[in-house]
Amino acid sequence: VSGQNDFSQVKELILNAANSNKNVLSDPQPEVLLEAFDSGKLKMTLRVATEDMENSGSHLRSALNCQIYDKFKESQIKLD
Repeated sequence: VSGQNDFSQVKELILNAANSNKNVLSDPQPEVLLEAFDSGKLKMTLRVATEDMENSGSHLRSALNCQIYDKFKESQIKLD
């Protein structure tokens, strides 16, 4: 996301998306890691745990990305 956004708000939106997904476990808690600052952008990683191995790869990642995108759009988070 753009470095112009409030990092705390972005992190909260990402965690809200993860916590609202039925396939994400609450223990251990989801976490957002700030991986790098790159050309004015914040590179973050979301780490989650799941017991649903059938949906743990691409399906879960896609679902979470869609939820995060919707939350960003609602909150007018700049992506670039």
